[in-house]
Amino acid sequence: MLNKKILLIDESFDSVFFENYNYYVYLYHNKLIVLFLDNRINKFIYFVLYEFSDFKDINNILEQHYFYNNKLKNKFFYTEATYFFIPESFFKSENLNHIYYILSGKTNAKLFYTLNNDYKNYIVYEPIYDLSTLNIENSFLIRPTIMNCIKIAEEFSLRFLKNENILMLNFSLKKFDVIVINNNNLLLSNNYEYNSYNDVLYYIFYIINTLKLNHKKLSILFNGEIEKKNQLEKKLYNYNFKVSYTKLNKNYLYSYRFNELKAHKFADLFYPVQ
Repeated sequence: MLNKKILLIDESFDSVFFENYNYYVYLYHNKLIVLFLDNRINKFIYFVLYEFSDFKDINNILEQHYFYNNKLKNKFFYTEATYFFIPESFFKSENLNHIYYILSGKTNAKLFYTLNNDYKNYIVYEPIYDLSTLNIENSFLIRPTIMNCIKIAEEFSLRFLKNENILMLNFSLKKFDVIVINNNNLLLSNNYEYNSYNDVLYYIFYIINTLKLNHKKLSILFNGEIEKKNQLEKKLYNYNFKVSYTKLNKNYLYSYRFNELKAHKFADLFYPVQ
């Protein structure tokens, strides 16, 4: 079953201009989100969010929101995935698929090379959902959602906190992603399950100790399903950590309708790999 939660559409949205739009689908955290970006003015003009309990119902909703419209030329599909990073220096690119299959025994994993050459990593990932039922065309470019979070952390580091470590936490229900960046270098990307904020606090200190991060040069960045002024934030302040929340990407314009969104809960949607 799908429940409509948010529908924000700018008055300028018009199917006549579909050839000028980028079309994004996000499928993660039991949520389905559709975005339209008007490339003529670099502006997001369409946002729809559904929560789903049965994956089989998704196709009908996607069809209602132009998923199969042939006029849309630039289409991107992001999905939650099981993933891990492999340094480029570990082995040659032509051996990546072969080695991954041997290590994991999986046959439906995807291989994706990071677009940011500074990281020099490969990402091997397997979508959590079975996307074959969605009849995704070859024109859709499929990416793991974690890539957007990495871009947020990178941008935040370059814009606000040069020469500092960024520890970004991206929350969903009972899970969170962790990304650590230092001087534009990706030190860690992992995900954990948690039952309470004490669990999250434990992982934060574990990561700090393992990576030997400088406490005085560490900023913690929250994104996703977490409210501001929460107990975790208060505990981190007690330990003299700097805590911030993600914001919408400054490189784009947004319909005034998007003012209804809590920016840090959806910021990762607006750092798309293009």
